[in-house]
Amino acid sequence: MKKRWIGMMMLVAFVAVSQANTVTWDNGGSDQYFYTAANWIGDANPVSGVDSVVLDADAVGLNKPAILTGTDSFVIGNGLSMTSIVESNLSFRVELKLESSSVLTLSTGGELAIGVMQVRGPANELVFESGASADFYNFLIGDGTVVKFVADATSVTTVNVRNNLDISKYGDSGNLEVDLSNYDAANGHTLVLFDYNSLVGDQVFASVTLTEDWTADIDHAYDQGGGDLAVALVNIQYGAIADATSFSPAGGIAIELRESAAQVMGSVDVAYAAATDVDISFAVSQETHSGSFSVVNTSPQTLATVFSDMLTVDVEFDNTIAGLWLGQTATGMVTLTWSEQGSGITTDVLIPVSASALDLPVVWDNGGADILFANPENWEGGIAPVSGNDDVAMNGDAGGANQGDAFLKSEFMIGAGKSMTSIATPKDSEDLKLSSNGAFTLATGGTLDIGLLGRANSGSVNMSIVFEAGASANVYEYVAGLNTTTKFVANSAGVTALNISDELTLDKYGRGDLEVDLASYSIANGSILILMDYGSIATAGTNTFATVTLTAGWSATVDYAYDQGGGDLAVALILPGGEPSAYEIWTRGYGLTGDDALPKTDVESDGLDNLMEYALGGNPLNDDASVVSPATFMADDGVTDYFYYVYDQRTDDSGLTFTLGTETDLTGTTSWDTNDVFQVGESVEAGGFKTVTNRTAVSSGAKFIELRVGK
Repeated sequence: MKKRWIGMMMLVAFVAVSQANTVTWDNGGSDQYFYTAANWIGDANPVSGVDSVVLDADAVGLNKPAILTGTDSFVIGNGLSMTSIVESNLSFRVELKLESSSVLTLSTGGELAIGVMQVRGPANELVFESGASADFYNFLIGDGTVVKFVADATSVTTVNVRNNLDISKYGDSGNLEVDLSNYDAANGHTLVLFDYNSLVGDQVFASVTLTEDWTADIDHAYDQGGGDLAVALVNIQYGAIADATSFSPAGGIAIELRESAAQVMGSVDVAYAAATDVDISFAVSQETHSGSFSVVNTSPQTLATVFSDMLTVDVEFDNTIAGLWLGQTATGMVTLTWSEQGSGITTDVLIPVSASALDLPVVWDNGGADILFANPENWEGGIAPVSGNDDVAMNGDAGGANQGDAFLKSEFMIGAGKSMTSIATPKDSEDLKLSSNGAFTLATGGTLDIGLLGRANSGSVNMSIVFEAGASANVYEYVAGLNTTTKFVANSAGVTALNISDELTLDKYGRGDLEVDLASYSIANGSILILMDYGSIATAGTNTFATVTLTAGWSATVDYAYDQGGGDLAVALILPGGEPSAYEIWTRGYGLTGDDALPKTDVESDGLDNLMEYALGGNPLNDDASVVSPATFMADDGVTDYFYYVYDQRTDDSGLTFTLGTETDLTGTTSWDTNDVFQVGESVEAGGFKTVTNRTAVSSGAKFIELRVGK
């Protein structure tokens, strides 16, 4: 029903307001600007928020509206009004115009009742606070102007337009803003903004902006009943969950499982906000593997009114139904139906779900009645890891801090390319303990990175922990002790050093044993092997292995506080001789031991002993004297004949000496003349050797030349 505005009503209103300081427009100035004092009776501007205003668009000429312009602003405060002096039914008569960034605010308790309101310009703003009264004959909006409504808990101020509402008067449509920050949607999901007689053309607002987290539809032809039309916000609700971006994770539920797993859970968080209680229900559809997905949440259920919260949707995937193989994927869709009580508003949220069979680690969850490593109930999915084949993720905090350590009472290997890692943070939990007959092996190419590794209770027997070369081994704490053998298996280059970030214990319930397999090791790669690099060692000085066993034919000592530099201590295996000499490295590289490794030994009987072979670049195992021995020839320089003597000389061992001498008679006591032979040239060093050229003058009798190598 339209409000009728009659002269008598306005006359009474005028008289009442005039007693509260009313300023009347007379257009007496040289312009039409609202804040030109000469345009008001008494030549005094109205004060914003203090004075009531009476406008006369016909003052001093027809259609002379007051103009708010520039950065002008005016507030019609509580109990104040802006009214027209006469009733005007002429659409061309404008009482008030807003232009060029001006702002007019109708406050709660205020009244705005004029003939024609004109608002144009992209920076203009006309604000209607709730609990006010607004009435126009025509309302002309456009050119990017903002019209803003501020709601209270129950309603907004509805603008009554008795004739035409034109929201695209000047080409571009106006913009609508609605502040719903104080609104309670329990009071309804529809707010009437403009009650009009006629909406010019098929006009719509260029944009509709609501308070953050609120959603609504704008209906420019909302029927209030009997064809009484209005511009209204409909389907108002706080929060919108029907948006994929409200998921966490954003893509929905993506379940990853091992090929052998049976039932696996996945979940997604859905952000929501509700101004009323809501009923929710779930349904699964579009499954590629029928019946494999199911929603665990109770359905239906009711969520109480809340302005911001998170709903967790849990979905179970049953691979005993789907039968996925490695690399296969099942997909489906979970529909979350959201119904606001009392409003009839229903929203469907579509949540994609998928399950993929991947090469994933087996995860310890301590779900069984014991803490045995081999018990399938202690692993996610109910399947224990397979030795040598599976990656393993330990969780020493499963079932409570330091209560989830697994007891290994059988053999288990981390194979090449596989890993055993800890998912506890920090990694100070007791992840893997060996009990009687427990045997753990970290194979070449495997990775170990867990909290504690070591023996369990005092009564355990026959336990072993093996570290093969070429692996990666990191633990927070290592505990060996009675009836526990720690074994390192070397390759030609060395061993896998166990990195212990915290404490090393070797005498738990008594001292354990050490074995080092050096069968494949080449001493040329060093005489010091780091076995354990630790942060600290329990009871230093007495915390040692009871026995140390090496491969037959090898001997060594164990240094339990070997300083790697800067006080970085380790358990190290020191092979005989400490740091071997370059000559020792050379002989060991050829596998020479005992007498065969002595400098004067000629293993292959080619006339060159080991030291000469070493100095000249020979092979002590090959008959290569004809190749390695010095070369000789005769030449003259045009005056003198010379005998030349050329050989390769090792340059990477500063302990070697090379001496040349000549002798004319070998039948008696020899006296080698080192001053009769001279070096006349040498090549550039390459690969640890250089070629040296020497000569001696040819005499009429016999002359012999000799090269002696010393060390």
